[in-house]
Amino acid sequence: MLSFFIFYNITNPISKSLAITTTDTTLSQRYCIKCKEGSKRKARNNRIKCKAQEENNMCRKLVVTNEIFLGTRAICYEAYSLPKGEVVELTEKQIKDILKGLTTDEVYGLRLSEAGELELDTDGFFTTNMMKKIHTNTLVPMVEDDCLANLFYIVIGTHKDKANTMYDVISSRYERTSFTEEKVRTLLDMHIISAGAKMQGDKIIVAPLEKPEQSKPQQPAEAKVEKTAVADNKTK
Repeated sequence: MLSFFIFYNITNPISKSLAITTTDTTLSQRYCIKCKEGSKRKARNNRIKCKAQEENNMCRKLVVTNEIFLGTRAICYEAYSLPKGEVVELTEKQIKDILKGLTTDEVYGLRLSEAGELELDTDGFFTTNMMKKIHTNTLVPMVEDDCLANLFYIVIGTHKDKANTMYDVISSRYERTSFTEEKVRTLLDMHIISAGAKMQGDKIIVAPLEKPEQSKPQQPAEAKVEKTAVADNKTK
């Protein structure tokens, strides 16, 4: 860093010297610019890391669409993952663990029977049928008597388009689109909408993509009294 001094002699009854320092700040300015760029880059990287961490920790809503078969043997299930919109494969054990609350994910379309086996969730998600996906990419209805279609739709939500309610759906081949109320009524009547919505009288009921919070088991009254007594003794 270069510095030079200019001295001024001031002639007055009291002689003084005034020193004025001038500094070449080119190098320091460059250093500050690099520091600022480095700080911005670091902040940007931290934001990316935080976003990735949030996405990893985010609860996935897994809408089960197809059961995959290799010949006659069932090997896994396919599910549509929200909010990312990805297709994921899940084993029977993975789905059971999710339904038991062992992970932060949520599964829609299947539930555990009293015997602990997977079955269609007819009550919670209005699932009446599901496609069996053969290894040749052929889709066959699981309940063939209910429908002979080779494609099902699942309702996953609604949104407003001006004054009209539009129904968001995904197909067994993961086409995501929206249907009018009239079309949803028709497809429900034809059993081509297999889950996510049902007719109740003249109204279309859409299954919520929210799991009810499980209430914590209440402690017996005796246990509460005993715990209170122990706390009082500690205080004394």
